[in-house]
Amino acid sequence: MKSIKLTAAALLIATTAGSAFAQGPQGNPADYGNAVTAGAATRKVDLQSGVHSVNVTNGETIEFSNGSDSVIWHFDTFPGQTGVDLQSIAPQLNAQGVRVYVQDNPLYQG
Repeated sequence: MKSIKLTAAALLIATTAGSAFAQGPQGNPADYGNAVTAGAATRKVDLQSGVHSVNVTNGETIEFSNGSDSVIWHFDTFPGQTGVDLQSIAPQLNAQGVRVYVQDNPLYQG
């Protein structure tokens, strides 16, 4: 009976330990952060002015607008994720060819 309990405890530990590992980039927009609600942006970028690239800092929240469409995006990237096509995180903006370059935030470095 004691060995059954030990086996059950070992299995429980083994199955829950796997969920404690952090996952890396998954190849989707969440690798770069997430859309947030209005009023959270620290600056605005108007894509109609012919912007081809935008520099942001990890942790920054930017409002991107293209005509009447806009998206507010909070950048929260994995280490080593330095750039993304805006079209892949905000397809509703129709922003083909606009690249966002994400710089490390010194506040996040240990």
